[in-house]
Amino acid sequence: MLGRILGCVVLIILICLSQSLAGQSLNDSHTNTQSPAIKQPPPTEGQISVLRLRVPRKAVELYNQALDAFEKQKLDDAKKRVEQALKIHPSYPDALTLRGGIHLEWQQWDAAAQDFRASIDTDPAFAPAYIGLADALNVEFRFDDALAVLQRADQLTPGAWNVQYETSRALIGKHLYERALNVLEEALRARAPHDSLLRLAKAHALVALGKLPEAAGELRAYLSSGSVEREDEAARDLLNRIQAAVGGQ
Repeated sequence: MLGRILGCVVLIILICLSQSLAGQSLNDSHTNTQSPAIKQPPPTEGQISVLRLRVPRKAVELYNQALDAFEKQKLDDAKKRVEQALKIHPSYPDALTLRGGIHLEWQQWDAAAQDFRASIDTDPAFAPAYIGLADALNVEFRFDDALAVLQRADQLTPGAWNVQYETSRALIGKHLYERALNVLEEALRARAPHDSLLRLAKAHALVALGKLPEAAGELRAYLSSGSVEREDEAARDLLNRIQAAVGGQ
């Protein structure tokens, strides 16, 4: 009986703690290591014809080298190459957005936001810059500002998984868990190829709603997906705490 009571107490404490920290932990700069800001399809043909054809070939080559280095997590090399590209063509929206993504990786939020806004000023139709800006705003707990930015991103790329992910982060931060779940379920029904982050966000919303076994299932799927770029200790710790509270379900 005592063990059962203690188990219930632990469960209640975990739920209450999760409700207060769900948005904070998902948006925390130290635990949110998987940024979707740069993971976006290339510009449309219309955008290429209007803006990208003006970019000198050398700047494009340097940008592509920087993007390749960024994807391999060679951030110093990526920053060097993208700076060279921007020196040749300062109003290159793709390069500005990539540099913003590098600043995100280095947790330099103000510099990241400045680059994303500069990219938007150069090309108001370039969705990745909006997604990156929303990422930076979410980390700073500016959830209403992030949602306003994401409305424009959703108009540009309806149903994009990373727009839905950032939207769910903002909604969870505002403790609107059911709305966040609706957004995430819609994204997961579309069988997004990058669904691991969506599952992580869904797990946080489920924990805050007290649906711990379901949250544990989403965390297991996230951690075993193979698309997680590096071990997420915060997610592993949350899963361990849930399993301890519900008896390993």
